[in-house]
Amino acid sequence: MNNDNKTKTLYNFKNTCDKCFNDIEFPLLGDFAYGEMIFQTKDAKDFYIAVLIDNKTFDFVVNILKQDKAFQNKNLDPQKILALIADKVDNKEFTTDFPICLICKSRQQSFGDGNRTTQIELGFATWVDFENLSDKGKLSRLKEVAEY
Repeated sequence: MNNDNKTKTLYNFKNTCDKCFNDIEFPLLGDFAYGEMIFQTKDAKDFYIAVLIDNKTFDFVVNILKQDKAFQNKNLDPQKILALIADKVDNKEFTTDFPICLICKSRQQSFGDGNRTTQIELGFATWVDFENLSDKGKLSRLKEVAEY
């Protein structure tokens, strides 16, 4: 990780899209990236790292999904909810279907990490807008995105 903690260097890996058959590249975390995941924007062009450990937004989501009866029977994935409530990047939302093809935008059903290509610097996802909401506002936002 860089000294400024604002980016992290990862590798892109080559993959052939299982829908359009184009060769594409996207970053993957290594086996030792505990508590991190990659978020991708819906247009498939941008990637960010989401840190789950010591993330008060993620902790809030997990607790609400466990405690609030409105969510208990929905079998919601807190990591997907986290992507949906993350701050937009250049007015772009994150997809819950990482990885998606950079060309045809279809979700990749399988991908390998055997063909490493280039290094890429990724920034970190944030939740400033969500955290600025009141508790009631946060709950309302979660109910809104829970219908994904």
